[in-house]
Parts: sequence; structure tokens; C-alpha cells
Amino acid sequence: MQSTLDLLPVFCAIALYAARIREFFVKRNVVTGQVNERATFLALLISGTLVVTLALVEYLVRDTGFHTVNFIAGLIVAGLSFVVRAAAVRALGRMWSVHIEIRREHELVRSGPFRWVRHPIYLAAILELVGAMLFMNSVYTWIVFVFFFVPSLVARIRLEERAMIVQFGDDYLRFRKTTPAVLPWRGPTC
Repeated sequence: MQSTLDLLPVFCAIALYAARIREFFVKRNVVTGQVNERATFLALLISGTLVVTLALVEYLVRDTGFHTVNFIAGLIVAGLSFVVRAAAVRALGRMWSVHIEIRREHELVRSGPFRWVRHPIYLAAILELVGAMLFMNSVYTWIVFVFFFVPSLVARIRLEERAMIVQFGDDYLRFRKTTPAVLPWRGPTC
């Protein structure tokens, strides 16, 4: 590393990861329910951690130096992930959970970012990791993202979709037909 500026992506990656982990320990006024499945949460946590760690290692080992455009683009994308996630958590209110968890008085939320995608928190996770890979100028870490994180996310979405169909039936099936899963510019079945 040539300068202190070269260490800025390293500090940002550590801060990003610390902020995400801290979020798991924030006490919220949520309604507890039946947790249907925990393995995919662990898979997402491990694969997301792996992506950030490998992007950091790649940045340090490849020693390509600080790239202003990548850094700014990555920070914008990572920052957007916090905005999307906060809006989704706010819209979910007492229904929010890190697990696939259905409550007795569960409501189908269609407000906030749920107007554009059915799973905005997963969109936020994608934005966060893409942002980190951008600001650390990663090239090879994208392979880990595609082959580890994305399959974990797809499995999680499938399980959550099944639970939502069981809970909300035709209401959720109609929501699925009109609202994309994760990417707002894709068709509803993405």
C-alpha cells in the first residue's frame, strides 16, 4: 500500500461489516412467532462474511491501490443498502425478523420499499456486498458472491415465499404476480 488513502477501503469494509453485525443486536419491539427455518440465515451470514473477507484480502494482496471512481460508486451502493434496509425494517415494524418467522397476527406488508420488491431486505444485502466489492476494487471475489451468496439467497427466498403463501394464500400469490422478488427492474417472478 502506497498511502493512507489506500487504507480507506479497508476501514470502510470493517465499518460496513461492524454496522451489519451490530444491527443483529439492536433490540426491537417485535412480535415473536414460529421460526420455520434457521439454516438459510446462517448460510447468508457465512457467505456474506466470506464475500467481505475475501474482498478485503483481495484488495490487500492484489495491491491495486485506491481507485476513486470505484470507491465512490461502492460507497454510494453500500450506503443505499442501509437506506433500503432501514425503510424495509420500518415498514415491517413489529413483524421484522432475521428468520423466516410467521406470527399469529402477521400482516402482509405492501408499503415502503415493499411497493417495488417483495424482499427489499435481500435487495439491501445484495447492494451492500456489491458496494463492498466495488469500493475494494474486487475482481475475483465476484465468483464467491455468485456461487455462494446468490444460491443461499435463492434458497432463502424460496423458503420464505412458501411460508408467505401458506400464511396469506391468494393475497400473496397476487402480490407475487405484480411485484418483483428482489430486483425492481425485473419481472415479478425474478
